[in-house]
Amino acid sequence: IGVVSGSCSPMSAAQIDWAQAHGFLTLRMAVPLCLDPLQAETEIERLTQQAAAAVAQGVSPVIYSAKGPDDPAVQGFEAVAQGLGLDKAQASESIGMALAEVMRRLLDRTPLRRVVVAGGDSSGAVASHLGIQAFTVAAGMAPGVPLCRAWSDDARRDGLEIALKGGQLGLPSFYGAVRAGRVA
Repeated sequence: IGVVSGSCSPMSAAQIDWAQAHGFLTLRMAVPLCLDPLQAETEIERLTQQAAAAVAQGVSPVIYSAKGPDDPAVQGFEAVAQGLGLDKAQASESIGMALAEVMRRLLDRTPLRRVVVAGGDSSGAVASHLGIQAFTVAAGMAPGVPLCRAWSDDARRDGLEIALKGGQLGLPSFYGAVRAGRVA
């Protein structure tokens, strides 16, 4: 599976830690670079290349912007955004779009057909960026988090299995459960 996480919740941090301890490749997004229009492309491409290389080796990547509310990326977020002339909403949107672009490129370069997006704003950004028109529930993965089938006019996206989850939902082992195709 491929995972992108824009969530700052403690549960998302626990899920990232669990994934790292259980064979996933975890890749931290350099948030200041993704907020800077002159550097965002380079950072998005770095993350995509490393994630695609992991998939080619049979390893599931987790790309994340922060590990919980105490992460330095969260603590310095507003100052970095202000330094670039962005308000908090614009900066948050930029991070969501960067994660969405990483996911789009990862899907275009790999045979992945099952993905997870953690974080409400990130989920909306990814779904719209991938050109998904509708979802149907395929399976319940955790309370409040179904694994869905995506419907799209784009054949590369049609039938994609995707779990869109709020950061606080699921157990620490959630990504492992999605990878294994079992309820968490």
